[in-house]
Amino acid sequence: MDRGAPFRLCHRRVDRLKTGGYRVNRPASETTGDSNASVEDHYDSPALRLGPVLFDDHLHWGYWDKDSQDATFGQAAERMCQEMIARTSIAEGEHFVDLGCGIGHPAMRLAQSKNCRVTGVTISGFQQSTAQAKAEEAGLTDRLTFLHSDARKVDAPDASFDGGWFFESIFHMGHADALTEAAR
Repeated sequence: MDRGAPFRLCHRRVDRLKTGGYRVNRPASETTGDSNASVEDHYDSPALRLGPVLFDDHLHWGYWDKDSQDATFGQAAERMCQEMIARTSIAEGEHFVDLGCGIGHPAMRLAQSKNCRVTGVTISGFQQSTAQAKAEEAGLTDRLTFLHSDARKVDAPDASFDGGWFFESIFHMGHADALTEAAR
């Protein structure tokens, strides 16, 4: 492979930069949040349904450091999830929102680790039904709820949540709209 030539990664063009790094060129709809349909279609596609099967229920990038350079993608993704949970100040019994929750793996881990309630929001019908089924399998429906909704327009009263995150999802939504919704 010509190291200077662009290649594809998850339906995106990746260009090698002169500095030796890489730049991922995302479609405008992913970065501005202009098209819910394209994001929903992307995550409902057969190709994206395969990701969690290959990567131990994760749809997230991983966390590698000098002590875990040989970790598999699934192990590194789980590590990233645990790092996020460790930095979350949600307390037992409080209510957390996961905006752009995917199939709910981090939400489930958070609910188990912190004994809190979590509402996950995803624009993908496939992801919402998968997440809800996983919560039922794990016996966590008293602490986990998954909504099929636009994370910029959550059907919940103001101040419904004690905390929340966009775990590698905000780039799909348009930052200003997403952060305005999260702040309410």
